Amino acid sequence: MQKMQDKRSAFTLLELSIMLAVLSAVLVIIASTGYLFKASQLSSARALTNQSPVNFTDGVVLWLDATSNASFDNNENIDGSEVSIWKNIYSKNSNNFYVSESSNKPNFVRYAINDLPAIEFDGVNDILTSNNNTYLSAKTNFNIFIVFEADTNNSEINGRIFAWGSGSDGNNLITFRIGTLGKDYLAANISDGSVKYIQTANIINNKIPYIASLVFDGFGATDSDKYRLFLNGAQQTITTHGSSFSSITASGNYPFYLGTEYGAYSAGKIAEIIVINKAISDQRKDEIEKYLSKKWGIKLE
Repeated sequence: MQKMQDKRSAFTLLELSIMLAVLSAVLVIIASTGYLFKASQLSSARALTNQSPVNFTDGVVLWLDATSNASFDNNENIDGSEVSIWKNIYSKNSNNFYVSESSNKPNFVRYAINDLPAIEFDGVNDILTSNNNTYLSAKTNFNIFIVFEADTNNSEINGRIFAWGSGSDGNNLITFRIGTLGKDYLAANISDGSVKYIQTANIINNKIPYIASLVFDGFGATDSDKYRLFLNGAQQTITTHGSSFSSITASGNYPFYLGTEYGAYSAGKIAEIIVINKAISDQRKDEIEKYLSKKWGIKLE
């Protein structure tokens, strides 16, 4: 009887070993499947970039894309690594973004918005600045598209997500920032040295991704014709402070900033930025927003 019990125990241990081996194999397959799916998702995002209407749009001066192989130096596109340069994929030799101090480097996050890469800013001292100046003017046309996720809890009031300007507050400045009305507001504004500006402020949710689009037509008859802000494809209302656009003269050759400008820092992630320095049709605007929506998994309203 004892021998039969020993044999039965041995057989049970053998079965258990087989089950554990099978379970381990299943877990490896599941993990591999998840990795392959995310790798496939990144490949699909890059394919969308290659087919994007941005490639067929005149006037592009800046295109930052966290999914592109051409965006970062070797070993800086690894999860958690510090980023010293973010390259403009539309023009290899201009408008690349650098850090001036090693302590100011943001971080590369491999699985961020829609499980795709993004650059994360800490809201304390992270900043990237373009190496070349770009001419923009409130008397002409330009369009800005940005995919971002704000960490409103760790951002400063007026913390700049993206900016263009002279580096002095209120002087020739275009910004997307955490709004003056509170940290749960996104504000987009254009101002000049006379502290005349138009601002749109809308409530945003903490750590939720958005597509913000600013369409500016310096030849528009009214402020609402000149300046249109869209959040996830929905047009927002505007507020004029000081004066109308008819008297705003913001123009010049200035750098772009990410994470701050004039010492106001924002926390969160930036995934893609497109700046077009000329007029585009509403149809092309919609096409670009649809491309960004599909790529980053952000539903348009």
